[in-house]
Amino acid sequence: MDLALRLEQLPESATRTALKLGSNRTRLTQVQAFDHLATEEEIMDALVDHGYGADYQYSKVTWLNAKGQTVKSLAMSTPLKNEEGSSDLSKTLDTMLLLVAEVRRFTAVQNEGNERLMSALLKSQDRNDELREQVIEERSTTLALDLALQQTSKEDDFNYKEKALETLSNGIQHAANAYMATKNQLTPEALKNLVKNHPEIIDELVKDEEIVSIIGTRIMSSKLPESEDAK
Repeated sequence: MDLALRLEQLPESATRTALKLGSNRTRLTQVQAFDHLATEEEIMDALVDHGYGADYQYSKVTWLNAKGQTVKSLAMSTPLKNEEGSSDLSKTLDTMLLLVAEVRRFTAVQNEGNERLMSALLKSQDRNDELREQVIEERSTTLALDLALQQTSKEDDFNYKEKALETLSNGIQHAANAYMATKNQLTPEALKNLVKNHPEIIDELVKDEEIVSIIGTRIMSSKLPESEDAK
């Protein structure tokens, strides 16, 4: 099984890593122990440093829990090579490790970019929600103001009409009171004073054709004797 795949399948109880090497599959010696879960790079570097592939053909990676008990293990083997071959293998491993590191760096950068993009999208969504709520609030305020202005306009119009009616009613009442006060003593002098004090009575009287006709006839009648005297 591939080392990277086995690392991905480790249970949560695995907390430490131990490495063994040997020339015989059944006789391996522990060469290094990690107090943590070693990465693939750490494992391969340690194995190579202890002669894996050059002096030893077999290796075993063991993962332990906090109590030191084995929870997973992986046996590996590789052909032994001469010095030149070992050097080539070392170069190949170094190249592979560099490639793996580069891939992981690229993945980390990509993940960071994705996180930033997601954060920006979430902030944009939150801002859009805030603007939508602000627009709704402003529209509600505008509608409330418009309704208030309409109500005020109606109240002002009603108050104007009410005041006009009140003024007219007071004028009529005043005239009626004056009339009742002089009803029992309606003399020419009293009538003259009434018209002087309330000239609006004349305005109302001239609107009545019958009254105008009577007044006109009386004026003409009063002028006839003067005309005859002049002759």
